Amino acid sequence: MPLTGQSGWVTTSKIKSFREAIWWFIAHTTDYMDAEKETIVSQYSSVPRDDFRRGAIDVDWYQRVHKAVGKEGWKLIQESAKYLSDGMGYRRVKLYSAVLTGEIKLTETIKKNYRKAR
Repeated sequence: MPLTGQSGWVTTSKIKSFREAIWWFIAHTTDYMDAEKETIVSQYSSVPRDDFRRGAIDVDWYQRVHKAVGKEGWKLIQESAKYLSDGMGYRRVKLYSAVLTGEIKLTETIKKNYRKAR
């Protein structure tokens, strides 16, 4: 019997991708990574921990897990990710995700943030 979430998208074959997607969010939302988290993240990404802390995005990892869980699954995981970190980490990863999915354009985001800073 397949596992189904609230929206019915989760099947037993997607659980591994679901876990990996959660780790994508953890790697991109938290500024602190202990040895255990670093070890787990390194199973999915070759980006160094310090680069994540400085705001690096592992686009290959994103594309792999986004494809595996699908648009609906990604939105569900993204909404849940707000509980993984403080508000700033969640806002940052939500912005990354929106740019990577094409929901917003990077140039528009830069212009908007530039105007706010002025």
